[in-house]
Order: sequence, then structure tokens, then C-alpha cells
Amino acid sequence: MENGTATLCMRHLVSAGWLLLLEINPSIYWATVSTDEYHKSMAKLIADLIDMLAEIHRPGVLHGDIHPYNVGWLLQHGGSGSSPIFFDFGRAYYNGHGPSAFSGLPAENDYTPTRMLAHGPDDQPAYTARDDLESLAYTALAFLKLSHNPWAMKDERDSPTRAEVIEQREWALGHWEQAKGRLLHRVDEVALEFTKYAKALEPGAEIAYREGLFA
Repeated sequence: MENGTATLCMRHLVSAGWLLLLEINPSIYWATVSTDEYHKSMAKLIADLIDMLAEIHRPGVLHGDIHPYNVGWLLQHGGSGSSPIFFDFGRAYYNGHGPSAFSGLPAENDYTPTRMLAHGPDDQPAYTARDDLESLAYTALAFLKLSHNPWAMKDERDSPTRAEVIEQREWALGHWEQAKGRLLHRVDEVALEFTKYAKALEPGAEIAYREGLFA
């Protein structure tokens, strides 16, 4: 608040998406992503974001465009702490009403829910709370893998089609599922369970947001 006017200071907002830039340096990447400390810190961030999403959904608000660069931290004044935050509500829905600027269409990227990608622009199903949760689950996996595109292990393409995004994503999820109990950190396995839960939710179903996940 300055001179009686509310202002938003961007220096106090930190996008979590910058973490994904660490993948450009292999030595920093492996020294980070393989540590228990990193996984514990990511588990806390993901848990806080899930709780925050539940708060956003309670009054009927849907974000509509969750991905790594639209989540982060709000730093407390003086640097004494931080709170999870979602950025950019330009595609948000409120009580079923979508953003007129985008004709009500959801975002189309590597984190868009599968059921939205599976339909064309002229045949989009209604966006619901479970779609926000699915996008957050994919975002969580990107943070844990520190990868700008965690589905690109199979075949990275410059401009994949909707069907190709779905194919690559399902391949990656299956690849990680097979590695459970052998190569994955326990937090990775929890993230996979969270992703399977979010994907299996029916539109309009009651959501158990955390139920002990990432506790």
C-alpha cells in the first residue's frame, strides 16, 4: 500500500518455472534433482499448491491454465517466508463462466488435461475442477524431473499435435510407472499416484485434494 493505493510489487513474486532452466546444465541438474533435500522441498511446494488450489476452487473459481510458469511463491516482506501462489488468471472460470477473451477455450500446451486435448476446438467439453487438478499433477512431475517438457524423452518435436502430446505423455508416465521401486524417489512415486488419481476423476466428481499425499 503506497499513499493509500494498493500496488502489486512483482519483485515479491517468484515463478517456480525458473527451476526448469537448470536442465540446461547437466551437472547442476543431476546434483539437484537426485537429492533428498530437493525432493522434500518439492513435496512441500506441491502439497501447498494442492491446498491452495482447493481454496481457489471452494468459491467456484477454476484457474484454467496451470503450468510451471503460472505457479510460484509470494515472498513475505523482509524475506522471512513465502506462500504458494498461482499466477495469471486470464483463462479463469467463475461458476461455469469462461474467459470471453479466449472464447472459453482452455489453454493448449504440454500440461493441458488429456480430455481437453482429445477434443477439437469446436467440440470442447466443459472445463471443471478436475482439469485444474490434472494440470497441476503434470506440473508437479515437471518440477520433480526439472524438465521444461517432461514428455520429450520419447520424441521431442517442435510443435507436436494434440494427439502427439497425449501419446508422448502416456509413454512417459508408463516409463516412470515401470521404474517404481527401482529408480524413482519416493516423492516421484507419490506424484505418479497423484497424477493417476487426477486423470481418473470424472467431471463434477468430488475431489479429495490431498488425502495424505505429500504430507
